[in-house]
Amino acid sequence: MLVLIFLIILLFFALLPLPYGYYILLRFFICFGLIYEVITKTKLDTETITIFIALAILYNPIIKMPLGKPIWMIVNVLTAIYFAYQLYERRV
Repeated sequence: MLVLIFLIILLFFALLPLPYGYYILLRFFICFGLIYEVITKTKLDTETITIFIALAILYNPIIKMPLGKPIWMIVNVLTAIYFAYQLYERRV
């Protein structure tokens, strides 16, 4: 749960005009944070695991997805909203 909260905070900081190095670090943290969530959480359903793996591939730090800054901002917000939804589902 703390991992998702940390990732949400990082994603909202990504909306600020920060140096390019931050976005590389962001991709690293999101990719490996999602892999950690998939491996350690035993009660995740198949749909959530599939979405987490797809997001880990999208945010992977090795092969960059050339989406452009405006699209990445939208993707970051949607990802943060999905993480918040996952936190809500786990509490209920």
